[in-house]
Amino acid sequence: MNSRSLPYCLTNQALSCLIISIRSNDGSSQRWIARQRSDPYVKRAHLESYRCRSAFKLLQLNDKISGGIFKPGDIVVDCGAAPGSWCQVASSLTNCNNNHFNASNNHNKGLIIGLDLLNFAPLPGVITYCGVDLNNWSECINLINQSVSNHFNNNDNGGKPLQSERQKSLPGVDIVLSDIAPNVSGMREIDIPAMMTLAYNILRVAISVSKEGASFVIKLFESAEAEEFKQTVSQFYTLNSKCSSFTRFIKPEASRKESSEIYLVARGFQLPQSKQNN
Repeated sequence: MNSRSLPYCLTNQALSCLIISIRSNDGSSQRWIARQRSDPYVKRAHLESYRCRSAFKLLQLNDKISGGIFKPGDIVVDCGAAPGSWCQVASSLTNCNNNHFNASNNHNKGLIIGLDLLNFAPLPGVITYCGVDLNNWSECINLINQSVSNHFNNNDNGGKPLQSERQKSLPGVDIVLSDIAPNVSGMREIDIPAMMTLAYNILRVAISVSKEGASFVIKLFESAEAEEFKQTVSQFYTLNSKCSSFTRFIKPEASRKESSEIYLVARGFQLPQSKQNN
């Protein structure tokens, strides 16, 4: 999510409390409140118990991809997870009940790992790490690997420590998500480099923890730098690359028209041959 002074998204009920507390006649604050109150996705988030309207962006991205991004049992990492709406969506789509999925089978239960610098309330079935700087990609990788290890340790080995050889064979992550953006100044010459620094560090994480065939979804600002980033990403997401729209930009309907945000969706993670041989 965007870094901001308010560490959560506001539903109508919370907005009412905020309005009472506002003593300033600042026009921009009043316009922001009016926009939130009239926003249909804010209303839907409240009705459907999502923590933030951004949940619908991920749902729409999932719908736009043939076959969807998620499947039951996936291991998902959400970078910049606060306040938790993308974790909510990921959890619902990786733990859904259908004729082909037995929710009592631990092998098919999704694992959701959320990381953010901001604090946010825990979510059922989601491993959360707060106070994590996403630019510190090595720390992120260690936390993710430890979480995956603990998950399979508890589910497959009766809580006993895994042997070293078994530890090495643990599965990688199926999906890496990022809806984070830096604090924006309104100056593109500052905001875009800050966004791209985050993006490249999150890509480092994705490359390090993903399994073959994994997916990657990340928010960017529309720019020449975002196009260059897409070219870099496409070097690592090449499995079944004969498919059309393999790595592409999507702007979901829930994104505001005036926003420069755009989402890069890449599928089919595969290390380049030169990297595999190292």
